[in-house]
Amino acid sequence: MGHRVRLWRDRGTRPFAVLVALLLLTATFETPAGASGAPSAPTGPSAVPGNARATVKWTAPANNGFAISGYVITPFIGAAAQSPRTYSSTAVSEVVTGLTNATTYTFKVAAKNAKGTSPQSGPTNPVTVGAPVPPTGPSAVPGNAEATVKWTAPANNGFAISGYVITPFIGATAQSPRTYSSTAVTEVVTGLTNATTYTFRIAAKNAKGTSPQSVPTNAVTPSTLAFGKSVLQGTNSTSPTVARFGSDGRLYVAQFDGLIKAYTITRDGPNAYTVSNTETIDLIQQILNHDDDGTPNPSLTGRIITGLLVVGSASSPVVYVSSSDPRIGAGV
Repeated sequence: MGHRVRLWRDRGTRPFAVLVALLLLTATFETPAGASGAPSAPTGPSAVPGNARATVKWTAPANNGFAISGYVITPFIGAAAQSPRTYSSTAVSEVVTGLTNATTYTFKVAAKNAKGTSPQSGPTNPVTVGAPVPPTGPSAVPGNAEATVKWTAPANNGFAISGYVITPFIGATAQSPRTYSSTAVTEVVTGLTNATTYTFRIAAKNAKGTSPQSVPTNAVTPSTLAFGKSVLQGTNSTSPTVARFGSDGRLYVAQFDGLIKAYTITRDGPNAYTVSNTETIDLIQQILNHDDDGTPNPSLTGRIITGLLVVGSASSPVVYVSSSDPRIGAGV
């Protein structure tokens, strides 16, 4: 608060005598942000399209001392505000209906309490109503100047998916998108640069528009295919006799003593691999050995595996072996 006092000087017989003619009190007040009691603006708004609707989500703002009682969502077509929707709920997700398919919208959200309505949030991501939702579960596997990208097909919001758009990224920088007029959920993205690390985002298309992009895939680095001696790190086989890849993608290695090691292998780079998991199979060692005259001899353990074949499915591999007893020259 500031005070202003006007003083007059007496020019009579009493020099500098002060007569208070008028005392004016004035005050200036500054209102801190939020002191009005209305909420702050909601944050982090996002939108997902539906069929003639969109689901809008946000983070609840500070209520500035008065409980939030609801929200107002305003759709925008470009910069033009459409009719706002008022929701008397404290939920931070609402379905905005009555939208026009094949039209692109953004949305701004304001919060309400007993003291008023907040400023609007920033806009959501743009969504085309009637377009699919984003694909899920994207992944990528590198190749030579290419990558194989896979995903799970999303909900189509009532209009059949007609294709996908895959956008490669180098860091946060989008590269030229690739458009595929196919409903397949795996595509090979070509024209990549070897020794460069990429991620990929996928969007789905239908007759009403294109979905928002998916989350990024795992990062992959395409590289030149190299032919030559490969190195497998992390094995612990002793005196291996035969090796075969199985239907489950694992490498099965038989040992001289009858044990079989099933290795899960990770590719580290050209001609470089590492064992990430090992399963030991000892069923062959449990077969009873016999002397040459056919008499059982349980004191002899282990068997020499001379042949190995792995068939079956990825979830149920079947291992066939040919073996002999552990005494060299003792017969089969």
